[in-house]
Amino acid sequence: MDDILRERIAALKIDRERIQASLDRARTHAVPASDIPPAVVEEFGRMMRENITSGDIPFRKAYIQAVVDQVEVGDRDVKIIGCKTAIHQAMTGSKKFLARCSQF
Repeated sequence: MDDILRERIAALKIDRERIQASLDRARTHAVPASDIPPAVVEEFGRMMRENITSGDIPFRKAYIQAVVDQVEVGDRDVKIIGCKTAIHQAMTGSKKFLARCSQF
């Protein structure tokens, strides 16, 4: 019984180390919401509204393809699903690689 318990504990320790490494990687790539000043968000929103409503067609398509992964249309609502990181990169002009992230 002790051998089985030792093996199980060893396997659990390996799992814990693997999960901790994944968590550390996720924290490294996390983007805190507070690092984008409100003025930048406002200016980005204004510029994007202008470009999306009156910009050229290739820009419109490229922007939507860059930030929208899926659109779900229901009887009473519409969900636009995409990556927060893509929005962050578009707003800041960041070329830094950031891993795929949660949806908005």
